Amino acid sequence: MKKTFLILVLCSVASLVSAGSFITLGEIVKRHSLRIEQNLANSLITLKSPTTTINLLPNLAGCTINGQYYNLDEPICYRGGRLTLPLSFLKVFPWSTSNKSKNTNKIADGQFRVVLDAGHGGKDPGAMANGVREKDIVFAIVKKVGILLSKYANIKVFYTRDTDVFVPLSGRGLKANREGADLFVSVHANASASASVHGADFYYVSATYDDWERAGEMNKKYCLNKRFFGEMDSSLTLYERRVYHFLNKQHRAMAKTFASILSDCFKLDVGNVVRGVRQARFHVLRMSPCPAVLIETGFLTNKQEAKLLVSDEYQQKIAQAITDAIVRASYYWK
Repeated sequence: MKKTFLILVLCSVASLVSAGSFITLGEIVKRHSLRIEQNLANSLITLKSPTTTINLLPNLAGCTINGQYYNLDEPICYRGGRLTLPLSFLKVFPWSTSNKSKNTNKIADGQFRVVLDAGHGGKDPGAMANGVREKDIVFAIVKKVGILLSKYANIKVFYTRDTDVFVPLSGRGLKANREGADLFVSVHANASASASVHGADFYYVSATYDDWERAGEMNKKYCLNKRFFGEMDSSLTLYERRVYHFLNKQHRAMAKTFASILSDCFKLDVGNVVRGVRQARFHVLRMSPCPAVLIETGFLTNKQEAKLLVSDEYQQKIAQAITDAIVRASYYWK
């Protein structure tokens, strides 16, 4: 049975410990009059103000602020009986005097990091119909998105492939992990047995099996958060399962929100049929260490839509819709 205790911390403690490398939780709470909720069942600590919710887990080198996950350069841990946070926490803390930027949804380098994934490539052409190859269409769209996003100083773009090469599915999620991505966007084109089917779909990961199993799968493949887990290749402990259950739940909710934003932007910018926001177990969604969405831009098996998808003008409309959604997300996840 979970027992939650609400505590107002009114203690006065030294703010910095360990040669100035950390700040205590008590000092953060004292400075900003925060309320603490501590869940004894899973060790989760929540800091609250009227507008902000911050979730912390001891021994995790990261935190969430209003649902957005942030990497920290050291784990949150107890020192001398006091819970301490690394100073990198102050770079993302919403009320920090060192963070006056309008957009607080940034990691330590001050940028919202996006991995753009052009599906298929190289020896894998993807769907083929009406003389069109999926790998060519999606690559062209992704490059256009990258050009549009280059105008935004707060957004940094990475690509799973920037030429016509084959990238294994596992390598795509690994790229997101390696770059510390805040968002993973995979672009595809669809196919159907019916030539009349057309329109765009937006997918986020489905929770069809236990998050703890997914956590183990993720860690074994990518050794996520090496500062915390090291090179561990064994089964996750109960605590480690709790950590990933917490993170994956956050990521799925954020991906669902982003998929809805994409759907709205497609309706405005592209004007073609939007079939809906859906859940799926696509590999790149399952294995992404951050919120991830897969876009099916249209059906190559539909003659009219295939003709549109090879059009530079139509590709630009799609690229603009994706760009608008990413820009909105970079400010939405504060």
